[in-house]
Amino acid sequence: MNERIHQKALLVLDGLTQLPPLPNAVRRALAMREGDRAEIDLVSSLLGADRAATEEILRIANSSYFGIPRRVTGLKAAMELLGPAAFGNVALLQRAIRLFPPAEKAKVVLDRRDFWRHALMTAALAKHFAGRSPAATLSPEQAFAAGLLHDVGKLALEVHAPEEYAPVIEKRRAEPATELWMHERLELGLTHAYVSATLLGRWEIDRKVRKAVEWHHAPARAEEDSASVADAALVHWCDVLAHRAFLVPNVPVPVAEPNAAALAGLSEDEAEPTERSRAELVGAEALFRDLFGE
Repeated sequence: MNERIHQKALLVLDGLTQLPPLPNAVRRALAMREGDRAEIDLVSSLLGADRAATEEILRIANSSYFGIPRRVTGLKAAMELLGPAAFGNVALLQRAIRLFPPAEKAKVVLDRRDFWRHALMTAALAKHFAGRSPAATLSPEQAFAAGLLHDVGKLALEVHAPEEYAPVIEKRRAEPATELWMHERLELGLTHAYVSATLLGRWEIDRKVRKAVEWHHAPARAEEDSASVADAALVHWCDVLAHRAFLVPNVPVPVAEPNAAALAGLSEDEAEPTERSRAELVGAEALFRDLFGE
């Protein structure tokens, strides 16, 4: 790596230290266990101290995507009906959107609405396929979190290194045959996948989720063991499927890694879009519209 690129990488990594850590209430929500009444009470109290956050969490929880049988108006009811793992993801989604909210197009490199629509579609597909893969070790809810945050490094780069990142995005659009992560590595010395995983580490997100996110553009190279490969391949495959499902002008669809579905532990029949996986995409779109409007 030459000195210019090295300095850019250091600048970006320094910017990440300015991002706030995940609030204690959200960390505890992610760590809740089934039936732990004391922890449910504590998390409810901690989250409830922020009225605006509470309203946002309840709006997400009441979306048709999560399938709560009746509208809930309190955090405890949402926790009990969703279960601790799903509720933890609701709290995580609320926090991520608040940290990187939609903004005027003139002020951003990435269209935030397109970003969050893709993130929710990837998350929904990852949750769906995780339950069907004998090779992946991510639970469906962990897979949802990985899919939701797999590209969050792009937003971190946009916010904390806008002058460096804007030309990278433009190069990708001008040279769609070259993957975005390749342009990032050449120009910045790191990739959005690495930045995403670094941010998740700062947020103390489960290590399996972080590794799946870090390697989602190169799953065959995932470190450690075959389980890491399968988890990263699952996120990679769902990322590609989500891009294919919702095409965005001037945003090329990533190239699927050879045998990506097989690496994720999915058979040929399971890997392709089915009625059930299409229903997941419809649900994700409904959640997106609940959060961001038409």
